[in-house]
Formats: sequence, structure tokens, C-alpha cells
Amino acid sequence: MGLNLINIIMEVEDEIDKDFIYIIKESFPLFNVSVFHSAFTGIIGQLDVDQMYDECERFNKWDKYGVKSFDDIAEKIYEFEDEIIKFSKIYSNKIFGYIVVDCTGGMCFYEGFAVSNGNIILKHKGAKDGHVNILKEINKKYDGYYFKPFTREFIRRNEKGQQDSIARNGLGN
Repeated sequence: MGLNLINIIMEVEDEIDKDFIYIIKESFPLFNVSVFHSAFTGIIGQLDVDQMYDECERFNKWDKYGVKSFDDIAEKIYEFEDEIIKFSKIYSNKIFGYIVVDCTGGMCFYEGFAVSNGNIILKHKGAKDGHVNILKEINKKYDGYYFKPFTREFIRRNEKGQQDSIARNGLGN
């Protein structure tokens, strides 16, 4: 079973950043948004692309995603790249990561970019460690490979709204 995720990631530095959970939910309504506590504390918005295709095909949930065909889904997915770049212009003092996770048969590849103020500051093509440098742009102290928000357990809990919620628990540090 594969995994295909689109992720929007930012670091949460203080209580003022807590409003970003609502801002990201409003700006990217198809994404499950939550706080994570891994190598650093942050907010992540995740879209399970495989689930999106599956729900449309098997359960006729085209309206949920605002699409009418598989081609529309593909187009919407590509639009997210442009949307996060535009979004970063509004919050120009923040660095956002856009990371696509593609796992099949136990092998994962990561690609994406870090963006601030509408400028891509780092771009990484698909590689087994493609997420590492992007996460380092978000948090300069990041120096790992494992990233909890990319695990199935985190994703499933995020979909069910069981992750730490800023609204419920503050930053939870």
C-alpha cells in the first residue's frame, strides 16, 4: 500500500503563531491541519492524494474536493504549489515548506521547496532524503531523517482530529 501526501509545514515559534492553524485551515480547506511535536514544534497541513482519488472514484465525493474528473484532481494538486507561494507573500516573515511524500513498497521519495515572501529559497527534486534540507530551512537546528508527521500513525490521527490542537491544548510544549 502506497502513500502520497502533500504537506504544508511551518515552525511554531511562540503563542502568536497559534493563529496559523486557523489561517492554514481557512486557506487550504482540503488539508487536515494540526500541530506536531517532532524535531521541532510546528503546524502541518496534509492532503492524502490517494484518499482524494479513492473517495472520488469509489464514493462519488467529487463535490467534497470541488472537482468533476480525475484531470481536475491533477490540476488542483498542481495549483497547491502556486497557492503556497502566494500564501507566503502574505506572511512574508515566515518560511513555509511544501513537501510531497511518495511512498511505494517501503521506499519513500520526497520533493518540494521552502518558500518565504513568494520566493523559493530551496527546491529539492525527488530523493530518499529530499525532505531533510527543506525541513532545515524551516528550522535551522533540524538534523534528522525521521519526521513523525510523515508516519501513517500521525496521518491517521490527524485525519481523525486526534493530534494536539492549539485550540484545545495551546502549543503543548
